[in-house]
Amino acid sequence: MAESVSTQIAREQAAVIDRVFNERLAHERVRADSELARLRDQVVFLKQIAVQATGVYGEETPYDPVLTSFDIEGVAEYIKDNGCKNIVVMCGAGISTSAGIPDFRTPGTGLYDNLQKYDLPTPQSVFTLDYFRHSPEAFYTLANEMWPDYYAPTPVHHFISELHKREMLLRCYTQNIDSLESRAGLPADTIVAAHGNFDTASTIGTLDESGRLVPGSRRAVPITEVRDAIKNGADETNGWPALEKKYGSLVKPDITFFGEALPSRFFELRDADLASCDLLIVMGT
Repeated sequence: MAESVSTQIAREQAAVIDRVFNERLAHERVRADSELARLRDQVVFLKQIAVQATGVYGEETPYDPVLTSFDIEGVAEYIKDNGCKNIVVMCGAGISTSAGIPDFRTPGTGLYDNLQKYDLPTPQSVFTLDYFRHSPEAFYTLANEMWPDYYAPTPVHHFISELHKREMLLRCYTQNIDSLESRAGLPADTIVAAHGNFDTASTIGTLDESGRLVPGSRRAVPITEVRDAIKNGADETNGWPALEKKYGSLVKPDITFFGEALPSRFFELRDADLASCDLLIVMGT
């Protein structure tokens, strides 16, 4: 007997929770058994939430269908018939793969499966703040290869832009770092880049003796200056070492690394946006 949709969702969510937990153990120093136990308790709690939310403990709740068909025509019909004006789009790596940008975890083609040339401790190290502080060249080399000016927006990016042009889009939440939403014409105020992107850049700041970030030690750096320096590689005069010397700290695009909090804009807008949206579209996850 085939498993129900809710059971499949719960199983996949549990796998994601396990993966994130293992990644955190790989990249953060767990100093005590009590801390490890606390993290394991969090994993168990999150899995319980996932199971309860999908109704695996009981019968699935039937709902009347919202769309006449589960395809682009059905979505377009719903938008037209309901006069949607506050659409929220949530998108992931799948909307950019047709532009030639790999996702992160697909076996064989994903980014994490193709970083051997950087000789990293783990594939995720290239986006880990501690590793970047001590070995920045791997990220700078990868950033040069991934810079958005090498890629063009996909039809999905243009679809989101079209929603904005027709005054139907409230917000686009993206976990992609490729900045293709803005290249497709979306204004900055319509985008929430949950994992940051290449639109802006900052110094990473300095740490005090206890390993904490010194307040006020981070500052903005023009993204064009960062782009030029990364293009010039490790050149002491025009490359990223010169940029570090100029600003007194390593500089990177405002991409959210492991060890960094999500941008404040995400937390400031999410509740109000989701409360007022009249259609939520999730794509490319």
